[in-house]
Amino acid sequence: MRLNKNPVKGILTVGVFLATALTTTSAAQAPYQAWTHILLRADFVTPRCNLIVPPEVNLGVLSPGEKAHNPVDITISCPPGAANSVLYAQGANLVSGSNGERVSMVNAVSQPLADLWLKENGANIKLDKTQSFCDGKITRVCKLSPVTHVNQGTPPGEIYAMVNFSLVFP
Repeated sequence: MRLNKNPVKGILTVGVFLATALTTTSAAQAPYQAWTHILLRADFVTPRCNLIVPPEVNLGVLSPGEKAHNPVDITISCPPGAANSVLYAQGANLVSGSNGERVSMVNAVSQPLADLWLKENGANIKLDKTQSFCDGKITRVCKLSPVTHVNQGTPPGEIYAMVNFSLVFP
């Protein structure tokens, strides 16, 4: 190292040299490290399917005897990766002795005047929410065929039956 006649310059030169030496020395040391854990939580929910059911189905004019009606489409719309879903039906006014497969069609004063049941692929479905149908993970259309039975001598008038559908993700 060469000292200049100007003492300020010499000090500056030495100062720069020392600062460089200190920086080099501290770079050779192990750096100080601080660390911690962060726990990130999230809930993954498998995509769910949607149930599309007509709000009302008109069976038309009924006459004594048994009659099969046009199928009713129940659509289950599922996004990709949807969870398995099953469909249940729950009818109001179950007919006793029908094994949970028939409901009474009643008039305005709740007098039972006819029986109604639903078939899928030719088989009766349970209307007491004890057996699922139309199971799956993909979009599907379930065709339910209503069948009615009106006894001879039944008084005329408007009748109805209520069936609720529940989409369940077991």
